[in-house]
Amino acid sequence: MVLLGVPLSSARDLGWLPESSDEVPLTEAWGLFDLKSVDWKVLPRVLPTFLAMFLVVGFSSCLDVAAIEMEIGKPLEYNKELKVVGMSNFFSGLTGGFTGSYIFSQTIFNVRAGVN
Repeated sequence: MVLLGVPLSSARDLGWLPESSDEVPLTEAWGLFDLKSVDWKVLPRVLPTFLAMFLVVGFSSCLDVAAIEMEIGKPLEYNKELKVVGMSNFFSGLTGGFTGSYIFSQTIFNVRAGVN
């Protein structure tokens, strides 16, 4: 919008952006969690899928670290890198956020652009 010189108010009027909303304190997000409404009987059925996804994400994270390692030309500490991803996903899950992993193409782009 800034590059096109279109003010945010005009973009909202044209329907390009949603109407702005009031800020909600982060502490109110915890009120959305209701563990009483969780159907815990389903957990054994989804556990194999959860474990399979855990392995796939772990393996793909290793491949991402290897790709970054090859691009920068120096060894990385796999355990350290995987711990960072694991801890960030853990805390993201605790706070209701989305999980993530390396975006190695973006990392490689940044390295090639001279970002350390």
